[in-house]
Amino acid sequence: MNDDTNSLFGELPATVPAAPPTTSGARRRARNATAVRHGAHPLTVALGYTIPLHPDAADADGPRCGSCRHRVRVGGGDRTWPKCSAGGGQGWPRATHGAATDVLASWPACTDYQPKGDR
Repeated sequence: MNDDTNSLFGELPATVPAAPPTTSGARRRARNATAVRHGAHPLTVALGYTIPLHPDAADADGPRCGSCRHRVRVGGGDRTWPKCSAGGGQGWPRATHGAATDVLASWPACTDYQPKGDR
């Protein structure tokens, strides 16, 4: 036993580390937040290549995906999902059939941002 302390287990850490996220959605949100802190759009995580943030996206009033013309609702029947149609080429280069590429309206915009109504 350590004579310097009255604790059975010795010195306790000053802070207890936060528990890692346990659900897939929580882990995805944590990875997306890390991407944004490093100047990349959250879709970077799911797609595996860097999509830079819009230069004004860091501002609280900066452009967001929700006001971008590339954010469209796709799906069928009574279900639709928000996806990004930017990137050119055939098909949907920034969309998969999973939740990882659902584009939240609150996300900071990328460099492909175009306000709705602009063509």
